[in-house]
Amino acid sequence: MTLPNGASDLRAKCKFCHKNYATSTGGTGHLRRHMHKCMPAHGQVDTTTQTQLQRHPDGSVRSWQFDAMHARECLARYIAQTDQPISIGESPFYKELITYAYNPQYKPVSRTTTRNDLIRLFETEMDDLVAEIQL
Repeated sequence: MTLPNGASDLRAKCKFCHKNYATSTGGTGHLRRHMHKCMPAHGQVDTTTQTQLQRHPDGSVRSWQFDAMHARECLARYIAQTDQPISIGESPFYKELITYAYNPQYKPVSRTTTRNDLIRLFETEMDDLVAEIQL
């Protein structure tokens, strides 16, 4: 933006409400506060997070995001296939292994949740088996 005396004034312009905001030598806090107030009002959600990458066996690399339901399903499959106790998900050592070695976003699940996941897994597998036999 050019001032009447010919000097240039750096300003930030909001992409949503199109208001101009002056630069500040004190930081960018006023811009961040406006962003958190303005984005939800215009139907936008701040999803800026650091991307995690996952390597696939074919050599490709894709972005990865933690999915708690998928983690619970994998835990249920692990318990069913290796005959582990249902309470393994509550074990502090299991939580430490998963949290520190694999995924810091992991939240432990209770025995009740794991039992329900195992029942759901059994019913899904049983339905798939019945459908396969009927063919």
